[in-house]
Amino acid sequence: MMIISAEEGTKLGSSFVSSCCATAHKNNYKELLRGFFADNVSWKWSDGSEGKNTPNTLIDIMKNGWGKTASYCTHTKPFVCVDTENGMIVITFNLIANVNAGMAGVTNIVMNPATYILTVNKDKKIVRWDGIWNNKNEDALKALTKLGIDFPKVEGDQMLITREEGEAFAAKYLSAISNGFLDNSHAEKCRDFVADNVTWDWSDGTKGSGTYDEYHDVLSKSWGQMLASWIPVDPTVVVDTTNQIIAISFDVVANITGGLSDENNSMQLHHAFLVHLNKDHKVFKKSVFWDNNDATLQAFVSKIKAKLSTTTEEKQHAIRSRGKEVLMSGQ
Repeated sequence: MMIISAEEGTKLGSSFVSSCCATAHKNNYKELLRGFFADNVSWKWSDGSEGKNTPNTLIDIMKNGWGKTASYCTHTKPFVCVDTENGMIVITFNLIANVNAGMAGVTNIVMNPATYILTVNKDKKIVRWDGIWNNKNEDALKALTKLGIDFPKVEGDQMLITREEGEAFAAKYLSAISNGFLDNSHAEKCRDFVADNVTWDWSDGTKGSGTYDEYHDVLSKSWGQMLASWIPVDPTVVVDTTNQIIAISFDVVANITGGLSDENNSMQLHHAFLVHLNKDHKVFKKSVFWDNNDATLQAFVSKIKAKLSTTTEEKQHAIRSRGKEVLMSGQ
């Protein structure tokens, strides 16, 4: 069942980010955001804020927290990936703010990339809001320190991975995944990036937990077998340095062949990864988002599955026929 269409999700996600930024001019979240939320909403952000309550409670937290730090806020055009089946909207953008606590004549421009993951119900109202960003952004820290404002702290308040390390990891990991699709060899190619035990959750409903080999066995028998190539295009990386979480948003160009040499079905699709790293900077939890109801994707996959099924039946028929010939000849 499709909870929200790609078009609806893109519109909702873009409008939500725009509304969040617009409130900085007057810090009136209640006025601008009331219509987005369900009667109860849960949230978890990179600054340590986490809870479940009414929208009014969440809005008060926003108003008395980040809403007091900036007098101006805008954003770049968001990249929006919609998981239509599960009602999840991944929005990635650069947030640009004047962090001056409302003080006239004070200018501290800060840019910080962020990823919001919104989960909506059947009424297309937000029931969960995950926010990922670098809570140790140097420019933000300097601006708040200058203003004498305590920066919101995460438990432990330690930078466990730098932004540069997270971005480098993302680039290498995407490259390894892309190379793995060339010959369905992810188990070999991704050894340096994935932990011995991992939990996974994909937009096609595939989810589970197990060993490194078990995870890659699932991949090799599904999309690893289906795709001849998988090329990420222009990824945007957001690094939560205190929680060791990396969000990666990108377009992917894939060729769906099912391993059949006479097939060539290239397409482009929005993707997003959310990976959690352990102390050794290896993935132990991974969510992958895409629109599994995309019409082009489903048409290509259905065509390949039908052809593979026919090919299998032909092979089985040939084996049965050969068996009968052997019996009849007495060999």
